[in-house]
Amino acid sequence: MKKPKIELKNIKHHAGLSQETHAYTATIYVDGKKWATVENTGQGGCDYVHPLSGYNDQEAVSELDKRIKATYPKLMCKLFPDGLEERLESICCGLVNEYLFTKDWRARLKRRIYAIKDNSIFEWSAKFKPTIEMLAKFKEKQPGYQWLNSMPEKEAFALIREAQGTIE
Repeated sequence: MKKPKIELKNIKHHAGLSQETHAYTATIYVDGKKWATVENTGQGGCDYVHPLSGYNDQEAVSELDKRIKATYPKLMCKLFPDGLEERLESICCGLVNEYLFTKDWRARLKRRIYAIKDNSIFEWSAKFKPTIEMLAKFKEKQPGYQWLNSMPEKEAFALIREAQGTIE
């Protein structure tokens, strides 16, 4: 059985409505094809998935969950030492988290200067947007830092996730 490639597109996150879960709507793509719409009201309930196939919603979701269970590794966490089965809902939650992380850090890197040293993230505010010239001055004055603004986004985001620290 082939592992399904699941993507979310057209994500609309409603932060003001989010209480216990993300309040959002999105389109689910499976293996590159538009498969369903998904929504959550943000009040702690489950996602509502509406497959575009035209047959029973629950049956379509169950079939996809079976493929996911058979091909995705279990989620490991402290509460469930034996692991937790991956499901469409947990994948969608992870994709929304990734979307919000990316959106937040793209905006931050446009407004301020960020660097990592000793697994801690450091932030410097500036009156102007960070430029190549401004970063060069910081690099001269602060040796030994990894400058997030001047590296490829994928690499910067990986370092941010790894740091797991507070912004200083």
